[in-house]
Amino acid sequence: MSLYKRGEVWWVYITSNGRRVRQSTHTTEKAQAQLIHDELKVSLRKQKEAGKTLNDAIKLWLLASNRTDTEKSAIKVFLASYPSRPLNQISGHDILDALSTKSAGNYNRMVNNIRAAINLAVARKWCDPIDIPRKKVTNTKLRFLSKAEWARLEAELPPHLKPMAQFAISTGLRQSNVLNLKWASVDIDRAVAWVDSTDSKSSKAIPVPLSPY
Repeated sequence: MSLYKRGEVWWVYITSNGRRVRQSTHTTEKAQAQLIHDELKVSLRKQKEAGKTLNDAIKLWLLASNRTDTEKSAIKVFLASYPSRPLNQISGHDILDALSTKSAGNYNRMVNNIRAAINLAVARKWCDPIDIPRKKVTNTKLRFLSKAEWARLEAELPPHLKPMAQFAISTGLRQSNVLNLKWASVDIDRAVAWVDSTDSKSSKAIPVPLSPY
């Protein structure tokens, strides 16, 4: 019994994380004794949770599902350089600082994993949610396929995708423009197609020359 009487006084007996606590509530009122019992139980649980670290949360995350070798390796490198501290002493900016040398894309991927680990810890009441900032990813690289690359890609395309890809390569149109193009916007005689103003980034209709091939 976690709550029992010795004579007229109520006592509590609680086991928490291998630790046994037995003490008097110094009251003969059961309702008051129950309140003391509950408060002590919460206090012991918080003491136990205070020792849970980010390492513990990540171990829990690793066991929760199969992780790729890349994820495991990246998280191992992170933990090797990050000091082990209780979860309730960690802020989102601590994580940001620890990953400051990573590119925005790599940073965000790592943060997604750390957030997932922390969410598991929150679900187990190890800590409160931790808001970790994300970085804005700016894609500034523009790259074109070489003829050899396109030839290899074209050979691997399934029949239902090949005409669309060939048309996109020929016109330079974006995927959404190709998929949304209607026959009413195509003039075969003049060898031109029109991208409607509502479908263009500039909000202006765009004439697209058509190749005879």
